[in-house]
Amino acid sequence: MDKLFFKIALIFCISLNLFGQTTPLNKSYILKQQQLIIDFPKDIKNSADFNKAIEAIKKFNLNLLNNYVFVNDAKKLLKPLQNTILWAEKNTLLNDKMACNKIYFLLNEYFMNYAEKIKTVNDLLLNKELLTKNEIYRLLTALQSGYFKLESYNDIIRIIPERKKYAYLDTKDDTNATIEYDLAIAYYNTKNYNAAINSFLVRKKYYQKYKENLYISSMSNNIGLCYFKLKNNNQAKFYFKLALDELKLTNNEENKSKNQGYNTFFEAVIQSNIAKIDIINENYSKAIKAYSNLVQKTKIAGEKNNIPESYLDLAKINFKINNISLAEIYLDSAKNNFLNALNVEKKIDYLNTRGKILLAKGKINEALILFELGNKTSDSILNLQANRNNILAQVKYNTEEKNKALQLIKIDLLTKERIATGLKIAFVVTLILLSVIAVLFFKNFKSRKLIDKQNIVLKENLTEKEVLLKEIHHRVKNNLQVISGLLELQAKKANSTETIQILQDSERQINSIAIIHQMLYQLDDFSLINIDDYIIRLVAELKASYTNTNIEIKVAVVSLYLSSNIAVPLGLIISELVTNSYKHAFGDRNGEVFISINKNLGNDIVFEYRDNGQGFDAKYALENSKSMGLKLLQMLTEEIDGTINIDGQNGMQTTIKFKYNEN
Repeated sequence: MDKLFFKIALIFCISLNLFGQTTPLNKSYILKQQQLIIDFPKDIKNSADFNKAIEAIKKFNLNLLNNYVFVNDAKKLLKPLQNTILWAEKNTLLNDKMACNKIYFLLNEYFMNYAEKIKTVNDLLLNKELLTKNEIYRLLTALQSGYFKLESYNDIIRIIPERKKYAYLDTKDDTNATIEYDLAIAYYNTKNYNAAINSFLVRKKYYQKYKENLYISSMSNNIGLCYFKLKNNNQAKFYFKLALDELKLTNNEENKSKNQGYNTFFEAVIQSNIAKIDIINENYSKAIKAYSNLVQKTKIAGEKNNIPESYLDLAKINFKINNISLAEIYLDSAKNNFLNALNVEKKIDYLNTRGKILLAKGKINEALILFELGNKTSDSILNLQANRNNILAQVKYNTEEKNKALQLIKIDLLTKERIATGLKIAFVVTLILLSVIAVLFFKNFKSRKLIDKQNIVLKENLTEKEVLLKEIHHRVKNNLQVISGLLELQAKKANSTETIQILQDSERQINSIAIIHQMLYQLDDFSLINIDDYIIRLVAELKASYTNTNIEIKVAVVSLYLSSNIAVPLGLIISELVTNSYKHAFGDRNGEVFISINKNLGNDIVFEYRDNGQGFDAKYALENSKSMGLKLLQMLTEEIDGTINIDGQNGMQTTIKFKYNEN
């Protein structure tokens, strides 16, 4: 539901078009546009056509600081303008090229051609000395909005410091706070949550200055979301509750009646954020109440497009507590009323949840069809991401090429200035130098061009392979979930207690592997796993699979990145040890399990597992041929080239050491 929360927050953010006024679409202005379209040549074949195009632009009385409103026929100018810009580049007519680029930028901005808009802005900014400070700020603002549309958040983070240098030109008193908010959104989407928190705090201070409590509450809510992503649930809950307290202060404002409906809706949104933490803590009844309340308040507020997400969350919670029939009812509500309003990622979540319900009902073939449909929908997301990456790569490549061309143009202009001074000797020397440069350039041109093409192909191949590798992990995870579902289904049908235990143990082992593949396809690095995050998630899954709530599991793991070759056996070891503790260590009494991973001075990883159960004779168990669990631990330890020590005198104590390879 992150997109819902930030949709709420974004309504508080002023539009990115902060500078300039909109030119009204009156009769006189329409006539000027139509005259420009008539006067502008359809193609640039010679200098006469070029001069005609430049004269038409000058008559139009171009002003870069205006946000022009263009008629649809103005689209006809885009292709001729491209040809005019190329002509100016070839003939080193820099001022004319700048004039063409300005109107080309305004047209692409109005008709929302974001890629061309970004390329043109970068081209204009290569010649800052020919622009006013106001124009530079206007272009940087437009560049940032273009990157937002293409979701290129790293580029936003890169250009915002430059935009801040010119923010003093804007007359609005909240400009810096607004820019900081844009930076917060970019940091959040690049998973730099600590930096996002700092930027949200800057925006919050601005609202506190003017005592705008509704907006203050929104920033606290966003900060809570950041802490939730950082898995700091205590801080997240603190800020969610702070947001609720700040929201209550709006009841004392003069416009109480105007905002009351929205305030009630936003309060329900914050409560549903707290419900995320309740779900982690297995407080499902409280979470169900929060999401049900959000559905009602969303209907009242008129935000109907967001209702399906709440229904989907309710369905997932009810499935988790084995209330299959109610989970199916909530999914039917999402499907029958609002399925088309779900975003693509939520649609995949919907299909997978529906598939799990069908598996639980024994409808295996129907479930497999839905899982496959979810995979196809996932393909569309990956293709969209790949297309965006290709667009941005092309923009970057074109900008670099334009920069090289610009340097040559400036050298040529300098040469012409020297010729104009009449310094014939300097002219001759310059000609000689240019001739040498031309010869060297010609010799290296073909090889450089080939290298550039190869680099582009390599980048495209790398992007394609990364997408394919991510998809492989995605499909492996889905297939493992299907197998897990089938084992769960068979366990429900089995009559033998021993058979049920074997199937359930197998399901847990498969889930431990599935978690790794899920993490791999969600990360940029497809070879390394954050072992801290993995073990926390694995332990949560294992706890959820047992009904005994008297056992407390404590985890103390240092932050390390290990390869999947190590993480998979380690996950299976933990699964086997936890299963053993639940089955044999405590009976019906309370118990405690402690899991830790540290790195010693010898660069060894030390894994320790302890429980305070009844213990056992480890030597006898190892020599007993029926003790398959301990032998499995030894085999898995050998797989990671480690050593294992097992002691059963005071509860179960297992220590495993293996080498840590930083590469």
